[in-house]
Amino acid sequence: MVLRSVDEVAKPLEQRLEIAPGEANQRVQRDFMTGYEGYTYNRSHLRMEVDGAEISRILLEKTRPSGQASAYGEGSYIDATTPASPGELLER
Repeated sequence: MVLRSVDEVAKPLEQRLEIAPGEANQRVQRDFMTGYEGYTYNRSHLRMEVDGAEISRILLEKTRPSGQASAYGEGSYIDATTPASPGELLER
C-alpha cells in the first residue's frame, strides 16, 4: 500500500506500508511517521494505492502528541470532544 500526495507540492509525501498475505481478512493496523510538515513534506490531499489486495473501511488517524487515540467518528471527522494535549495545534 502506498500513501502519496495528490497535489503538486515542493516536497511530496510518499509512504509505503507492506501488507503480508497472511493478514488477509483481518484488521490491519500500521503506525508510521510521515516526517515533519514543511521539512520532509508539504501538506496535500492524500491518495492510497494498493496492488494485489482489496482494502475497505479505512481509518487514517494522525497520532496525537499524547499518544492517545481520538474519539471515533464516521466520514471526514475531527475529534472535538477530547481535550487538547500539550503540543497539539488546533486549526479552524
